[in-house]
Amino acid sequence: MGSSVTARLLLLIDELGAPKSPDDFAKLSRLTQEKEKHAGIVKDETVVIWGDYFKEKQIEMFPEIHDLVHSIMVKASACKQELLLSNGSELMALVNKFGEAFWASKGVDTKTVNAPYPPNLPMVVPILD
Repeated sequence: MGSSVTARLLLLIDELGAPKSPDDFAKLSRLTQEKEKHAGIVKDETVVIWGDYFKEKQIEMFPEIHDLVHSIMVKASACKQELLLSNGSELMALVNKFGEAFWASKGVDTKTVNAPYPPNLPMVVPILD
């Protein structure tokens, strides 16, 4: 969820454009703070799942998991440091791959839905019926 929120916040910052008033500066500051917070949440939650859940059995199933986690860390850092919209969508794509691996390792099928808010990026979710 944090990656879709990060993408949303990057979009809102982009839509705001260059601040023209003190109110715009305040809004940019709040949006930037939230963007960085949510990118940090992505990093924290990914590391916890990777470290606590992915053991030898799961790593054998998904030998690329270490590289994927590293890519998520790098892209989430880019989301914190920069304002590029593409970073948000790329982070979302990486988190989706991680989610697919996580759920597949538990034998749970997934589906892709669009986030309910702009930029309406695809999100991988478990099928839990």
